[in-house]
Amino acid sequence: MSLPGVVAADSLEGGRIVSPGGEELGIIEEIMIDVRRGTIAYAVVSCGSPDEGDKRVAIAWSELTRDDERECFVLDSDRQRLARAPGFTYR
Repeated sequence: MSLPGVVAADSLEGGRIVSPGGEELGIIEEIMIDVRRGTIAYAVVSCGSPDEGDKRVAIAWSELTRDDERECFVLDSDRQRLARAPGFTYR
């Protein structure tokens, strides 16, 4: 039995992140859980370009909206904003 809107966190890994206009922004690498609150804290998103190399940024889960029709997540942002965002390593 599955509940509506409930999925395994690892099934979201590899999910595309796009801007409202459809610009490809990145890919979800991992979902980070706040175990004390029992909520998703943020997504580790791989973004970058062949010119810039790979970059990982943390996107608050509350900033992402699921678009079931396009099978992706929408982030109200653009590539330039993500390029300016601080990157990090988490492993």
